[in-house]
Amino acid sequence: MRNRRTWAPPGLLVVLLLAVAPCVHAALSTELAAALDAQVVQFESDAVVVYCRQERAYGSGALSEEYNVASVRKSLVSALYGVAAERGLVDLDASLGQLGFDDALHPLSTSERKATLRQLLEARSGIYLPAHGESPSMRRRKPERGSYPPGAHFYYNNWDFNALGLLFEQVTGMALGEAFQAWIAEPVGMEDFEPGDVVWQPADERAGLAMYRFFMSARDLARFGALYANGGRWRQQQVIPAGWVGETLSVYSTVPYGIWDGYGLLWWYKANSDSWWALGSGGQRIVVDRGRRTAIVTLNNTGQGPASRWWYRHFGRAAPEWEAFSVLELATAPGGCS
Repeated sequence: MRNRRTWAPPGLLVVLLLAVAPCVHAALSTELAAALDAQVVQFESDAVVVYCRQERAYGSGALSEEYNVASVRKSLVSALYGVAAERGLVDLDASLGQLGFDDALHPLSTSERKATLRQLLEARSGIYLPAHGESPSMRRRKPERGSYPPGAHFYYNNWDFNALGLLFEQVTGMALGEAFQAWIAEPVGMEDFEPGDVVWQPADERAGLAMYRFFMSARDLARFGALYANGGRWRQQQVIPAGWVGETLSVYSTVPYGIWDGYGLLWWYKANSDSWWALGSGGQRIVVDRGRRTAIVTLNNTGQGPASRWWYRHFGRAAPEWEAFSVLELATAPGGCS
């Protein structure tokens, strides 16, 4: 991977990159572009991109720098499952028991083995085991093991999400990075992504499943968002099945906490803006407004290795949700992607 080997504290990095990376806003009115420029300089985000339909309308900051996209990874893998299902490589209604899948430290119960791939995509597996990448709030909300059968209860569950990465590779015989490169990155002309930008954190004495991470640039991630804003199409090619986009961006669960109103297949829904969100800690976001065929990306340099991630957790500042909401509001105003 080209850009991940160097790191500077996030505040210093964004100052340096903003100094040499001019804003791009070819598809917006002069007034709207100026308003976005004025807004973005107040942001914590290190990179901001707006796509209108299938054209980049705005870009500011470190657009080519590859960052750990955190939980946005889950929405990327959801797309891979849609392509794999259309190609007949996976059966989304297959159970973990049928697939011979298990947790290395905590063998699954008879009930847990009945959970299907589709229920993992909905975060409704009913499997409540330790997992890599859990935040303190996720651990607090986790139900007791065995308290719900598969399909009965929504819980935003890193065990499900980590299992999906492992299961994809097991069932398809393809590495996540290779599949993403062949099925998505190449068809849409991503400029920075390589298969090695997907890395694995191995299982350990606490968590019985390995966890994958994606490192991507804002300009590449925005092309992915534009796919969902345009029904899975890029130019004249159907990259992600249109039916899968519709199935993914449908509410299967209401969310009993936070500012979100629903959850689809590894995407969050916000009703008051009729928008879908791929969310990662530290301010990593894709926002999709399907009605106005608009996609927005905000990314932060949260660090690449353990030391830099520690620095960010203790001294960095996560970009708040209002940044992405304000970009969406401006970008879809008259003179923009409206």
